[in-house]
Amino acid sequence: MSQTPQQADARWLDALLGQDTDPVLAGVLREQQAPLYLIGDDAQMIYGWRGCVSVMGDFPTFHQLQLTKSFRFGPAVADEANKWLEILDAKIRITGHEPVLSRVGTIAEPDAILCRTNAGAVTEALEQAAQGRKVHLKGAGDAVKALVEGAQQLQQGRDAWHEELQAFRSWDQVKQYVEDGMASTELEATVRLIDTHGIEAVADALSRTVAEGYADVVITTCHKVKGLEWPKVQIADDWHAPKRGADPSDDMAMLAYVAVTRAKDELDRGGLSWVDRYVSEASPMPVTAAAPVERERVLMSPRQAAAVDALRAAQERAGQAGYGDAERLADMQAIVDAYLKQTANVA
Repeated sequence: MSQTPQQADARWLDALLGQDTDPVLAGVLREQQAPLYLIGDDAQMIYGWRGCVSVMGDFPTFHQLQLTKSFRFGPAVADEANKWLEILDAKIRITGHEPVLSRVGTIAEPDAILCRTNAGAVTEALEQAAQGRKVHLKGAGDAVKALVEGAQQLQQGRDAWHEELQAFRSWDQVKQYVEDGMASTELEATVRLIDTHGIEAVADALSRTVAEGYADVVITTCHKVKGLEWPKVQIADDWHAPKRGADPSDDMAMLAYVAVTRAKDELDRGGLSWVDRYVSEASPMPVTAAAPVERERVLMSPRQAAAVDALRAAQERAGQAGYGDAERLADMQAIVDAYLKQTANVA
């Protein structure tokens, strides 16, 4: 049965977030014959710990459009993000949207606090609650709650069902395991949290959190924040500088890059303020503009070339002051639809 151009268009995979792809899905995509658009930023690859891979360089590149300007924040936040791109030796630097008067400095009452660990998130929740603020824990509460319940079982002389605590017969054994430097970062942070505040106080704090819509502050780990943004963002204190003589790992730098770019108006660097020690004093690498379409290398019909030019022009229009997220998403969808329509093989 023959297909209309519209039906043929429906076969394409319009966009894949290329820097954090499941390996099985990546294998399937490599076998696809439909047009493929990759959207991504290798500097934001933060799920390698669970097996995700980047596929940004796995496919032939016919033309590349580098979106290096953010409309979320102003130049001050962009400058902070570029410090982490320098550590990562990334090929690009980003710019902020000049009409947005972002600032980097201390924040008294942040809208969001971004942590490295789940235990760090609960620590921040305790401190914010003590100030009378209503707290929403995004994602972190359940993980710590499970460890707290396991700790309670051990302290009561029972076997703990939690997978990280099943090998221990007492809470003292767990603490010794941490002191010996054998525990995971998360277990170590949770043990210190419980020893500092007491298991009852931690359990009570977890029970008092509210739904996000009723919260004064959202507290979460940075693995939960992709695609999110807040006016005022504070980085928690559980981000520690590398040991003397060591450089930040790529995993750390990518997570930090994601963290600082969640802020729209104000950014409190908090536990990441040590980054300045690792950034050169030389002039920063210039921002890379959108790469031109290489028409000598890419065989495009006049109709296809016009569609690419229209896409690039629309990207520039998207930078107008006051251009909101909803409008930008709708406009980009219209651009993609128009591009498909113009490049469809209707012969």
